[in-house]
Amino acid sequence: MMKKLFTLCLACMLCLTLGGCQKANDSDKGKQEKITDATQLLTAVWDTYKEDEKFPIFGGDVKQPVDNAPGSFDVSDTESLSSLLIVPKDYGKQLDDAAGFLHAMNANTFTAGAFHISDAKHTEDFIKGLKEAILNNQWMCGFPEKLLMFRINDDYVVSVFGNLTLIEVFQKKLQAQYPSAQLVVEEAF
Repeated sequence: MMKKLFTLCLACMLCLTLGGCQKANDSDKGKQEKITDATQLLTAVWDTYKEDEKFPIFGGDVKQPVDNAPGSFDVSDTESLSSLLIVPKDYGKQLDDAAGFLHAMNANTFTAGAFHISDAKHTEDFIKGLKEAILNNQWMCGFPEKLLMFRINDDYVVSVFGNLTLIEVFQKKLQAQYPSAQLVVEEAF
């Protein structure tokens, strides 16, 4: 009888303990990660690359290019946003901050963009529009192999397309740096 009572108490304690852990994990899902701007977001990811994982990149838009680092975009320059990060021109007005970096040899090999949506209620619309623009883009010099898009917090979107191996490395590093990054688009070309 004593053994049964002890086993029952132990089982109850285990259930309570596991239930407590579940509640803690559930509360982490809604946690907002601190992001100061789109350039900081991409730089935090790029800085985790080891030397042997890095490749030649340039960042920023036409007016403010950056060598070997992510750079910011002037969101009012819809031409740069459209030609470099494939943001539809009419979607630029939904942004108040953007950054990106591209493979120095070929944008089809690797392009990453980070976007801050000025009003979070437009985030889903922006994701849908950007996805369609990238998938329907008129590519020169071959197609990218894969497109991934992530949502961080309610108001940041990260897109990355290009070579499968480079995309997989970026995904691991982004999700390690920003555990709340939710994969919302995964498409092969």
